[in-house]
Amino acid sequence: MAEYDEQSPLAFLSRVRDHFSEQPIHRDARGNISAYFGVTDFTEPIDCHVIEDMAQAMVLTAPALSHVDVIVSIADRSGGALTHAVARRLGVPYILANWYPDGSPGEIEVERVPGFSGNGVIFLNGLRQGQRVALVMDVLRNGGTAGKLIDACQRAGTTVTTAVFGCELASLGGRDKLLGVPLVSMVSVSMRGEMTKEAGTSIPPTRYPAPKTPNQIQEIKSMSSEVIANKMERVTKSFVGIPIQRNPILSYPYSFFSLTDFNPALEPDLVEDMADLCVYYGDFTKCDVLVSEADRGGGPLVQAISLRTSLPYVMANWYPSGEGVGASSEAQVGFSGQGRIVVNGIAPETRCIFVDDMLSSGGTAEGVVKSIVQLGGIPVEGVFISEKLYPPKNPGELPVRKGMQRLNATFPYFKVTTVAQFIADGDLTSSPANRVGDF
Repeated sequence: MAEYDEQSPLAFLSRVRDHFSEQPIHRDARGNISAYFGVTDFTEPIDCHVIEDMAQAMVLTAPALSHVDVIVSIADRSGGALTHAVARRLGVPYILANWYPDGSPGEIEVERVPGFSGNGVIFLNGLRQGQRVALVMDVLRNGGTAGKLIDACQRAGTTVTTAVFGCELASLGGRDKLLGVPLVSMVSVSMRGEMTKEAGTSIPPTRYPAPKTPNQIQEIKSMSSEVIANKMERVTKSFVGIPIQRNPILSYPYSFFSLTDFNPALEPDLVEDMADLCVYYGDFTKCDVLVSEADRGGGPLVQAISLRTSLPYVMANWYPSGEGVGASSEAQVGFSGQGRIVVNGIAPETRCIFVDDMLSSGGTAEGVVKSIVQLGGIPVEGVFISEKLYPPKNPGELPVRKGMQRLNATFPYFKVTTVAQFIADGDLTSSPANRVGDF
């Protein structure tokens, strides 16, 4: 896939500045201030080039990124999408912190607080002692989460050599909590007054138009069967032969995959292959907006697909009680807890495709699709790079597609496309003898 066009760093920085500056500042009844940004709250679909601009600006202006072994971020908001875009340019793997109800061997606890996934704990997987780490995040607010991520990396025996942010909210004091780690922010804005204002940076006022990436759907659809088979083999291997965990909190078997749990750290080239397969098997010509979830591998995958299809996207986020400015659906999804999936930015009659890392029980997908419908959108298809199959109830029967059955029962008009399949049974995940169902 062609790399993003090289331009002056000022062009990228100016577009990043334009995304974060001159945005309304909101105050609640208690006097707390906030601002809704496209890349964090998805109040409207974002162009993937907003993320690409931030990533390119980071690579061009933060040279320390070129000397790290792994990138760390958090699977919230646009953290996953941005980290993938940076990692793809550098050719290094990355790890996103995720929420769990309790830890597993090798995990490093980051923070034990209620969050978008309900009452849980943020854990890091996949770090190795002695690694050089870069922290990459979309926005630096008060520095709480960033500081705890840095502390977790250090407790894992790694060295955090730099922390890079797309935007710094200067008036919230986050920088003061990250002393000791070189910090770079692409832009800085003030949260005083009625609108956010550029603060402490000297980006010229020139406005540069965003580049347009040609739609690559037809090119990908024309890939040879050999190329597709090779990509499918590599992607399937990332889900097969993985130990199955028995956790008393969960009512079903669970495995730690690179795409969903970042153990081992996720290679950006693997996500690129996944995106090609999703576009190859899905029908993205009948879509206006992509929808995914910020949790786990949803962010990296939707960013890569958006870059190929030229379709904008929104990402659902998790909240324990349904905060946010969009539509929400209550859901109980495994260890993510009882919470609400909040979706913003879908206009009535908008045709949506939900893309996600895995179809398992179908709880997350059902919640997101319900939210799309609440907003008046039209969910036309769900495209999942992987599908967990459950052991058959009786000998000789096919493996059970729990997620597919759940979605078909709730949304019979909703097309579901899954790519790689694996069976969760015994000690290790395995491939079905033959594919279950059509693509």
